[in-house]
Amino acid sequence: MLRIIAALMFTFAGAMYGVSRSLGLRTRVKRSEEIVSMLERIAVIIRTTGSDVYSICRILASDSSFNELRFRDRLPAQHDITEDFHVIWQEAVSSQTDLTADECALLSELGRCIGTSDCEGQLKVLSALTEKARGIHTAASEAYTSKGRLYRSVGTLFGAMAGIIII
Repeated sequence: MLRIIAALMFTFAGAMYGVSRSLGLRTRVKRSEEIVSMLERIAVIIRTTGSDVYSICRILASDSSFNELRFRDRLPAQHDITEDFHVIWQEAVSSQTDLTADECALLSELGRCIGTSDCEGQLKVLSALTEKARGIHTAASEAYTSKGRLYRSVGTLFGAMAGIIII
């Protein structure tokens, strides 16, 4: 009886591992959607109001639709002459450790470019970054579609296999 319980526990543990890996892929898809949405939102803000970077940071921090982009909570809300905005942006992006290398590079590039030129120049940069972000989102969606079910199935299979070995 104890072996059967152990076998069921191993099967359950394997299934949970597979589900957790699949959820990680789904989180990546959601985060990439939020990056595209954030870039589009910044473009709208610049196009309509011509706001400075600190106003943009305040708007992003107050927007609850970017929950996966936790780095925005570390962005400055007002100008401080002793600090460089671009350095603070880079540190904030680096502090979010669950970003992929592509996402981190894209957000770092955004931090280097935002607020360095006129509105038209910033809009062109944002347009190019949005296209890159859409490519990242497409890749994340394809990975989730192809690997999500695989992780769930293989996790359950390996758990069941370990359970059978115990029996």
